Amino acid sequence: MLCSTNGVNQSEVFDLAFGAYQTLALSYGLNMSADVVGGTDGPQEYRLFGVSNHFGSLTGGHYTAACFNPSTKQFYNFDDHEITAVPQRQVKSSAAYLLFYTSMELSVPKVL
Repeated sequence: MLCSTNGVNQSEVFDLAFGAYQTLALSYGLNMSADVVGGTDGPQEYRLFGVSNHFGSLTGGHYTAACFNPSTKQFYNFDDHEITAVPQRQVKSSAAYLLFYTSMELSVPKVL
């Protein structure tokens, strides 16, 4: 059950304040060169390395995460006590809540 504020439930307040919930296209690569103020020394390109997913409603739900391991070149899904390898195509999801990108210019640390 949703909480109410002055007879309006939370989902209606969200709709009034922010508009309808929208899902955006998830991109594995991100070029920010056009958005950098003051010029750059080169392209500002980023690679997706993590996604936080939310399943549920505005009042509750369940979170999972998908993270890229550069050593294995594989995404892994973290869901409570379970970690599973997932193909890149399964990382794209309408449940994506936060996206984490890293600069493509950064070097990957060596794993011992």
